[in-house]
Amino acid sequence: MAGQSDLIKVGGTANLAGTVVVDTMDGYKINYDYTILTAEGGFNGTQFTDNTPAWNNVNNYAFVRPVISYDPTTVFLTVQRNDVAFASVAETPNQVAVANALETMGGSQSELYEDVVLRLTAQEAPTVYNALSGDIYASAQTVMINQTQHVRDAVTGRLQQAFGGKPTTPVKAMGYAPSDDDAQMNGYYAEPESTYGAWGYAYGSWSELKGNSNTGKIKSDTGGFIAGFDGALSENWRVGALAGYGYTSFDNDQNASGNANAYTLGAYAGGQWDISDSTGWALRSGLAYTWNTPEVDRTVSFGSFYDQLNGSYDANTFQAFGEVAFQYQPADQMQLEPYANLSYVNLNNSSFNESGASAAALGVHSDTMNTYFSTLGMRASTGFDIGTTKAEAYLDAGWRHAYGDIDPTSTAALTGSSPFTVSGVPVARDTAVIGVGMDFNVNEMTSIGLGYEGQFGDSYTQNSVTARLDIRF
Repeated sequence: MAGQSDLIKVGGTANLAGTVVVDTMDGYKINYDYTILTAEGGFNGTQFTDNTPAWNNVNNYAFVRPVISYDPTTVFLTVQRNDVAFASVAETPNQVAVANALETMGGSQSELYEDVVLRLTAQEAPTVYNALSGDIYASAQTVMINQTQHVRDAVTGRLQQAFGGKPTTPVKAMGYAPSDDDAQMNGYYAEPESTYGAWGYAYGSWSELKGNSNTGKIKSDTGGFIAGFDGALSENWRVGALAGYGYTSFDNDQNASGNANAYTLGAYAGGQWDISDSTGWALRSGLAYTWNTPEVDRTVSFGSFYDQLNGSYDANTFQAFGEVAFQYQPADQMQLEPYANLSYVNLNNSSFNESGASAAALGVHSDTMNTYFSTLGMRASTGFDIGTTKAEAYLDAGWRHAYGDIDPTSTAALTGSSPFTVSGVPVARDTAVIGVGMDFNVNEMTSIGLGYEGQFGDSYTQNSVTARLDIRF
């Protein structure tokens, strides 16, 4: 039975021969001498053929071996750590990092260490290493960086709208231009009619990072709202401020999931200038800081070992971004806008200790990422009437490239181990960006818009829907 040996007692002398086969079952203790046979008259100088007997299962324990020893009247079975390194059965760099950290716990009397030594087969060990790694903390950094895009999209769209839509001639009445159509036809942009404006932007997105040979995929869902207020400094310049809230949930395929609340404050500025009656250029820029409060739940379970772990920490982002666009009206109802934008995102994760009942609880170090994005693209829009309502349809197509820190890492330590570093799902280096949508002029003071954006890369897919409300006064 578990924790005890089967015992044969001989009243006289026993002659030993053959081999011993040992059952693989829970309950063994490492370096504990189990008495399996006693003989009051001794063994007549005999021993079993093999003093390192075999396990009875082909998928035997990878990191221990049974050893037979003797005294004059007793045969002992001892389960000892063998010379198979934990890392020798690992299959990925993350698993190797965890395995090497586990090796440093050998003298700690850790329940986790003993369970790894005494319970795992070579086939089971890689899965357990993944569960212990906490790589979701690294992958969550990519999730947080990707979500900063919603602020940039909101600001860019707002500044387009504030200077007259995307902007085609009929839609200029949506923003800050007089509603007289003939007057609008005469100039490329219309002089602002109102000094101030307010706006709201709601978004929802669903994304999947496919992972690679080293780390599993991670899925995330995000929803949020951003509101802003701005005013005209002149006919060419507007400045404003924004605040937002978002909520993101994410999970990987290794019994780990998390969520994060996000609180954002920011400022933005933009300008637009004529080159000729049919051409112009625009500048759009902004700064934003987001306080993220992620909370992660992980489960580590193998053999008789089980622990539910929780980590709560801060993961704050700062971003600065800017865009330059050339605007061309080939016809009164149409506009083309090639553009280039650049953004910088800094992410700082705080250090923290997971809560849990075992040595599987991680002490996670602080981490920083500095990531840059550049996007080159083209926007096209056309205006039309739906009854008495002015409307606009637009298409946005671009190519986004990521630079700098795109491979997130997390450094942590198991209780009693040396620190180890694992990688998460990387930020997609190259993605195609596609956006479509429609804006509607509700009245001279109000416009609304609905949109879709998709991002598609080799390892990354994101689909987003948006709704916008703009009010001038």
